[in-house]
Amino acid sequence: MRKLAFAFTQLHLLNLINLKTSIYQEDEMDLIAYTPNASGALDIINRIKEKKIFSRVLIVENYYPKAKGINRFYYRTKELVVAVKNKQKITRFVKNFEYDEFLSYGSNMEAYIALSEINKKGKVSFIVYEEGIGTYVNKIAYALKPWHTITLKLIGISIPVLPDELLVYVPELLVTAIPESIKINRIPKIKCKELINELWNYNPSNQFRKYSTICFEQPVNNNNLQADLFKFFDKSSSVVKMHPRSRFQDLYKDMNIIEKSGVIWEVECMNESFANKRLVSLFSTACMTPKMMFGDEPDLIFLERLQPGEFNDKMFMELIKRFKSIYIDSSKVKVPLSIDELKNYVMK
Repeated sequence: MRKLAFAFTQLHLLNLINLKTSIYQEDEMDLIAYTPNASGALDIINRIKEKKIFSRVLIVENYYPKAKGINRFYYRTKELVVAVKNKQKITRFVKNFEYDEFLSYGSNMEAYIALSEINKKGKVSFIVYEEGIGTYVNKIAYALKPWHTITLKLIGISIPVLPDELLVYVPELLVTAIPESIKINRIPKIKCKELINELWNYNPSNQFRKYSTICFEQPVNNNNLQADLFKFFDKSSSVVKMHPRSRFQDLYKDMNIIEKSGVIWEVECMNESFANKRLVSLFSTACMTPKMMFGDEPDLIFLERLQPGEFNDKMFMELIKRFKSIYIDSSKVKVPLSIDELKNYVMK
């Protein structure tokens, strides 16, 4: 069988490599990826090419501006131009090949362009693979933003309604309603540790070891409040790991921080146990990764209920309820409902 896969982030690449070296090891798989914009990402893709993990690799331009005000028309027009160029690249890339399956992490214009192009030779199976907490709580239809839907229609691309299969690490955690027509399968635990370490050029570091608490910053609506919540934790024993797309380092100038690096959190967890650490975030997948992907059970504090409006409370609490059920000691997973409750957890 021949598959076409689409990736955006380094986590997507890691998941696809895991799938390619496990359940898809006998299949041919081509890769389409966005132009890397994270630290070290281009080097990783070049090493992936050198190792010939995928049969062929295509890089397409990543252009999703946050267009506001008077510049909106200019940026939307440029976005349309980029979409046309990417369609031309993708059409040439898949022209002489027939595919059986298409894998993507969810919705984006280029993924639907690729799926539409390869469907012209016969309908292929559409598989969505896990990209983090969003896969477990968002609608599986993965609806695009209205402007992206319009852009696709302008360049003649139809949008599929539902995938045929969903691949996740822990199916038991799925909160979103999954139609019966969609097959749900489990992603195997990572066994290609040596290969991944080589691709990410991993070298053991002590950047986390001296801290008992690790706070995961996220791009949210109220970044100031998020920073204030993290300041409840003792500075000498805590560190803030900045999100790869963060622009708010200044909010944490009085705290220890770990900025962007070429090694993603999942690779850190694969190489070092965080079972004796305390992980803190609003609702970051990073807190769940040690358990979901590697079986470790660190202490967790989710601050989502202290910063309203960032997430769907009902969906999040149902996810936490299910997540606690897979923890041996569910008391290690905490969701404070007040500042006093948070202070109490901090002191323990």
